[in-house]
Amino acid sequence: MATDLRTFLFIGVSAVALLLITGCNNKFSDPQTLVAEAKQYQQKGDNNAAIIQLKNALQKDPDIAEARYMLGALYVDAGDPTSGEKELRKALELGFDTTKVIPALARSLLMQERYQQVLDETREDQRSAPLLATRGYAELALGGLSGAANSFDQALKLEPEFPEALLGQARLALAARKMDKASQLVDHVLAMAPKNTDAWLLRGDLYDLQGNNERAAAAYGEAVQIRPDNISAHIRRASVLTSLNNFDAAQAEINAARKVARGDPIVDYGQALLLFRTGKSGPALEAIQRVLRVAPDHLPSVVLAGLLQYSRGSPEQAERNMRRFLDHSPNSIYARKLLAFIQIKSNQNERALQTLQPALKQAPQDA
Repeated sequence: MATDLRTFLFIGVSAVALLLITGCNNKFSDPQTLVAEAKQYQQKGDNNAAIIQLKNALQKDPDIAEARYMLGALYVDAGDPTSGEKELRKALELGFDTTKVIPALARSLLMQERYQQVLDETREDQRSAPLLATRGYAELALGGLSGAANSFDQALKLEPEFPEALLGQARLALAARKMDKASQLVDHVLAMAPKNTDAWLLRGDLYDLQGNNERAAAAYGEAVQIRPDNISAHIRRASVLTSLNNFDAAQAEINAARKVARGDPIVDYGQALLLFRTGKSGPALEAIQRVLRVAPDHLPSVVLAGLLQYSRGSPEQAERNMRRFLDHSPNSIYARKLLAFIQIKSNQNERALQTLQPALKQAPQDA
C-alpha cells in the first residue's frame, strides 16, 4: 500500500511538473520577458528569484548585456564578488553602460580585497557617489586616510546623505579610534535606512571591537534577517558565535553561507576558524589552505594559517606567514605579539625584541 501511495504521488508530481513546463514553454522562450520578470522580482526584494530568471534568459541568449550587468550586480549584493566580477566584465565586453557597470565592478574588486585594482580600474571622468565611496574604501584599506576622506567628502557633495559615504566616514573615525563618532554616524545611517545591511555589519564590527560579542551577534543577526543571502553577514556572525563557544549556532551560520556561497573562499575561512577553536587543527589547516590557494592575500587567513602551522609544529612556516601579514599591516599590534611569541618559543629572543619595538612605540601602556 505504501509503495502504491509513493507511486501515485510520484506520478502526480511528475504530471504537474510536465503541465507547468509545457504551459510555460512559450513564456520561457522569450529571454527579454525573463529579464523583465527578473526586474519585477528585484523590485519586490526577491533577489534569488531574479537571479534564476536572469540565468534562464542567458541560457537562451548569452549576449544580453543588461542581463549580464543585472546578474553581476545581484551577485555582488549577495556577497559573491567573484561571480559578480565575471558577469560584470562580460557586460562590459558586450558594451553595456560603463557608468552602471564600473561602480558595481569596483565594489566587487573591493570585496575581494583587490584595493589597488579598484583605483586602477576606475577612471577619473566617471565620478558618481557610489564610485567615489568605493574608491574611498580602497584608499582607506591601503592606508591612504587623507585620500579616503577626500573621496567620501566628494561623494557627499554629490549626494549629501549617501549612506555608503557616511559609513566610510564612520570607518575613518574607527581607524582614528574615535568610537563615539563612528557609532553616531552608523546610528544616523540606520535612522535613515533601518534595513541598510552594511550599517548593521559595521554596527556589529563596532561591538566586536569593543569585545561585546553578544551585541555583535545580534547586529550581524539583523543583517542576516535583512539579507539571508549575504555571505559576509553569516560568516561574521559565525565568528562571534565561535568566540562565545556557541559552536552549533556558528556551524549553522556557516552552513547557511555555504548554500549561497557559490564557492566563495570566505566560507572556508569561517569553517577553519570554527575548527581551530574546537581543537581540530588538521582539518582547519586544510580549510585555510583552500582559501589561500584562491585568495592568497586574504590577510585573516594568513594569520590563521600562521597560528595553525605553529600549533602543528611548523614554526618556520608560521613565522613566514606572520611576517607576510605584517608586510601588509605593519601597525597590527596583535600580529606583532603573535610573531614575537613564535620567535621566543623558537629561542629567537633578539629577533623577538626587534619585532616588538614598533609595537612598544605604538602602545607604550600595553602591559
